[in-house]
Amino acid sequence: MTKQINTLELYQTIANAIAQKYLAEITTQTAIKGERLSFEELMIHLTSIEKELTQKAVSLLEQTNHDQSSKDTDLTEDIHQIIKGTIEDLIKKL
Repeated sequence: MTKQINTLELYQTIANAIAQKYLAEITTQTAIKGERLSFEELMIHLTSIEKELTQKAVSLLEQTNHDQSSKDTDLTEDIHQIIKGTIEDLIKKL
């Protein structure tokens, strides 16, 4: 269980860093453009962050050598919730 908690804490830290990177990128593009990004442009960024977060999650799970057990199903669901929450928080900051 401790390994699972450590993995989740590490992933939350990674997700927060990735979200900050995207927020800075969107803020910079908005400043350069002089107006808010279009819906399509924002969706491109949101799709990219979701893809990057998912890739990092898969990589982390592979590196930590988690078994394919019911506990890891819970871990996968927890990571999914972190991804969802990270994207929702990013949207709120825009």
